[in-house]
Amino acid sequence: MKNLLIILTMFLQPNKVGEDTEKTLYQDMVHEQSPRGVKSAVYSSLMIQVLSTAGGSSMGTGNLVSIDMGTDVDFSGDSIDITFRDATIVFTAQHVVNDAAMLVVVERNGNTIPASVIYEDEAKDIAAIVLHGKPTITEAIDFKQKKDNKIGKEVYHCGHPSIVPFNLSRGIITSLQENHVVTDSFALPGSSGSVVFGESGDIIGIVVSVGFDQPFGLPELIEEVVRVSLIDYLDIQGIVEALENGHTGIESRDNNN
Repeated sequence: MKNLLIILTMFLQPNKVGEDTEKTLYQDMVHEQSPRGVKSAVYSSLMIQVLSTAGGSSMGTGNLVSIDMGTDVDFSGDSIDITFRDATIVFTAQHVVNDAAMLVVVERNGNTIPASVIYEDEAKDIAAIVLHGKPTITEAIDFKQKKDNKIGKEVYHCGHPSIVPFNLSRGIITSLQENHVVTDSFALPGSSGSVVFGESGDIIGIVVSVGFDQPFGLPELIEEVVRVSLIDYLDIQGIVEALENGHTGIESRDNNN
C-alpha cells in the first residue's frame, strides 16, 4: 500500500517533475565553472513584451529578483547587506514599461506570464514589476549589493536583442558617473532593462543605455558602450509594502482564486 501511494503521488505531480527537468537542462547550458554573476544573469533573465496605451508594441528585458526581510543593515567590509520581507519582483528599465496598457514576461521555454508595474523611477529609468503567475524555469536571484563598483570591475548581463534572444554580454565598468556607470559590454534593442551583475552575483544596476549624443533622459540603445543606472537608494521597502498591501502582485491575485 505504501508503494502504491508513492506511485500515485508521483503520477499526480507530473508537471513539477517536468519543470524541474526542464530547468536543469536550461541551467546546464551555462558552463559549470562560470562565475556566479554569469549564472545569475542567465538564470534570472526574462523577456518583457509590452502593449502601450497608444496601441504600439515593444520588447525589453527584466530579471527575477528575490528580496528577503530582515532588520540588519551591515555596512562593514566590502558588502552592503540589506534585507526586507520576502518578495519576488522583476527589475527592468522604466522606459521599457512606460505607458504600458498590458505587459507579459516570457521565459526561455516560451511560458508566458501576465505582469503589472508596481514601481517606477523615471529619473533613474528603473522599474519593478510583479508576476501574476509562477515561473517554470526562471530562477529568482537573491538581492545583494557590494561597495566596489569601480572602473575595471567585471560585469555581466543577459538581454534579448531581436537577433539573439537570451544573449549573455560581458564587460567591465569603464566610467563612473552620478547615479550611473558605463560599461563596454554589448547591447542592442531588446537588451534594455537587463539587470547587471558583478562576478560574485551582486546586483549593480539596470541597462538603460542612454546615448551620450542625446539629451539626458532619452533612451537610445547603442553598441559601443552601455549606460547602467545604479540600483542604490531605491525604495525597496516601499516596493515590498505595496506587495503586502495588495496593490498588485502574485499574493493578491492568488488570494482571489
